[in-house]
Amino acid sequence: MRLAFSILAVLGLAAVWWYAASLMPGLPDQIPAHFGASGAPDRWTDKSALWLLPQIDVGVTALMLALGWLTSALARRVPGLVNLPEKEAFVRLPEDARGRVVAPLGAAFAFFALAEQGLFAWLLRATSEVALGHAKALDAAPLPIFMIAGVVGLLAGTFATRRAIARETAG
Repeated sequence: MRLAFSILAVLGLAAVWWYAASLMPGLPDQIPAHFGASGAPDRWTDKSALWLLPQIDVGVTALMLALGWLTSALARRVPGLVNLPEKEAFVRLPEDARGRVVAPLGAAFAFFALAEQGLFAWLLRATSEVALGHAKALDAAPLPIFMIAGVVGLLAGTFATRRAIARETAG
């Protein structure tokens, strides 16, 4: 599952870059650089700043995928450094069982990356809509959807990890 979500995260990252590239030719020279609490732009900048969103997306995606990999590596090699419920029982598990226990966390981190890519795509679209005069302000309605999706994914990974610990220690 982690591999599937990781592949989707990389594809999503490519899609965000493609989307930014497709928007760039039609944008005016100045685009919103920041939106205030009301959603209205309160600072403008050169359109080349639009590339900052995909660049930040690379950093967030890399961080999430690295956290999944690091958690798995630590669980296998130095399990005492992984902070999980029932830690004492987790540490006593064989290496392969510890890997199975933390696998849902790796998938959750990759899913979180997907949710934030949706957020970045939405920000690209909203920025271009305001820059082109098709909207006066950022429509914040979609924002909670991406935030909730990311949190739900992380919570699902946490609960799946708890179930995996119970399953592995019961046998």
